[in-house]
Amino acid sequence: MFTPTCSAEHARLKLYQNGVSLPLVSRLLGHASLETTQLYAKPSLKMLRNAIESVETSDEKAVKPIWEGKETMMAKLSGLR
Repeated sequence: MFTPTCSAEHARLKLYQNGVSLPLVSRLLGHASLETTQLYAKPSLKMLRNAIESVETSDEKAVKPIWEGKETMMAKLSGLR
């Protein structure tokens, strides 16, 4: 069931996914504990990508993935075609 409370929480969690700190989101939601907020806070794909890219070295970024240019073969080997 979608309620006004769900809508408000969804909007505030979008703040988290767009870079607002989790403790601040927790306060906005009125949670007594940060752990409560962590139950609902899900990182977006953008957040996950940024986290991974933040630890990649420039050498790792320069290396092309082994599947680049071979998407058809990879799909066939993966059973997707």
